[in-house]
Amino acid sequence: MLDVVFLGTPDFAVPTLDAIVASSHRVVGVVTQPDRRRGRGQRSAPPPVRVAAERHGIDVLQTADVNAAEDLAWVADRAPAVGVVVAFGQFLKKPIRELPRFGLINLHASLLPQYRGAAPIHAAVIAGDPETGVSVMQVERRMDAGAVFATATTPIGSDETTGDVEERLATIGAPLVVDVLDRLAAGTAESVAQDEAAATHVGRLGIDDRTIAWDASARAIHDRVRGLTPHPGALAAFASTEGAPFRVRPLETAWREGAADATPGDVLGVRDDGVDVATGDGVLTIERLTPAGGRPVTGREFFHGRAGGGGRFVAPTDS
Repeated sequence: MLDVVFLGTPDFAVPTLDAIVASSHRVVGVVTQPDRRRGRGQRSAPPPVRVAAERHGIDVLQTADVNAAEDLAWVADRAPAVGVVVAFGQFLKKPIRELPRFGLINLHASLLPQYRGAAPIHAAVIAGDPETGVSVMQVERRMDAGAVFATATTPIGSDETTGDVEERLATIGAPLVVDVLDRLAAGTAESVAQDEAAATHVGRLGIDDRTIAWDASARAIHDRVRGLTPHPGALAAFASTEGAPFRVRPLETAWREGAADATPGDVLGVRDDGVDVATGDGVLTIERLTPAGGRPVTGREFFHGRAGGGGRFVAPTDS
């Protein structure tokens, strides 16, 4: 049995915490981020990991910097043999990395060394990858560069969103972490260094990553929309024939091959399942979207109710 300190924040981390609690190992403390304001009402809400820890009766430390002396002392007082990190969201300096006997291990949502960084699931879905996975690695100074103890893979469906894939990865990653802890306790854990030449990196998603380029292929736009769903959301604008462009967020799309004799972004027609839009290669059907400040609507509802009878989709900065 190992005494474990757990460092994590969002929903993705909760299944791993639950799995460790249910195992032969003991969680002696949980470290998570401070409460944040969320939703339209901007009400302060605790991180999901704090809620889960309190459900299990585990001591919780909420901090904006676990490397601070008083927070490091809180961890040291619990004398963990190992730390488990899952989507914690803070850089971990040498003192805390070296505090537990086995150091820190991290569950990362990619098949390392691919997609090191902040948005690995988004990146895999946006790229149209047929599969992805999780890796359990040793935490070192360089981000996501530590030796890997174990991996597990899963296919990515052609219409799955980042939310769909994230939920599944959290589920398959939890027992993988417990297995690594079991092997650390038994002295049988082995790790393999990553191939630095094959490493790829993904940063936090910015406006450019979220903005739809209508001259891209319909398949690429579809992949970008589902890769940005449910958060942070793809961005576009609609230029109505009766007014200035206004921002929209495509939520659900489909695509098909075939030339469209129109400018990319032009609305080609309305069907029961959505609005057909010309792209650089093929036709994209916008099945559901959210106008700025509005509620989600079907493509058909949007076009007939707010589009003014004509127009085209553009980038949010276009006039």
